[in-house]
Amino acid sequence: MTVHPFPALVPSSRSFQLGDWPVSKYRAINGTEIRIRYGYEESEAKASLTYENVTDTEASLFITHFRNVLGTFNRFPLDQVIYDGWTGLSTEGPEQAFRGKEARWRYEAPPTITNVRPGVSTVQVSLVAVL
Repeated sequence: MTVHPFPALVPSSRSFQLGDWPVSKYRAINGTEIRIRYGYEESEAKASLTYENVTDTEASLFITHFRNVLGTFNRFPLDQVIYDGWTGLSTEGPEQAFRGKEARWRYEAPPTITNVRPGVSTVQVSLVAVL
C-alpha cells in the first residue's frame, strides 16, 4: 500500500479525545450488569484539527490527501508537526497517547474548507485513530 503523507502544516487549533477499550455490556432485568472487554488497546481516539487562514494552495493539499487515501477508507500516519505547540505532560500528551502506540488515522468525514477571502481559506479536519 502506498503511504500518502498527511499535509505537514501546523494546525491553528486542535482537540483530542481519548479512545476507550472495546466493551460489550449486558444488563439483566434485576439490574445486574456484566461487561466484557474485547481488546487490549484503546480504540476510536479522535482528533479535530483546524487550519485558519491558509492559502488556497495549502487547502488543496487536504483535498488531494483525502482523495489519495480514498476518503474515509484508508488509514495513514500523522506527521509530528500536528503536535507542535502541545504543552501538556510529555507522558500524557496526545503524541504519547496516539503516536506512541503506532496508531494510524483515517478521516472521520471529508475535510471542510471555508473560503475566508480570495486566496485564503480555513480547513477543518476530523480524524479517528485506528490500530
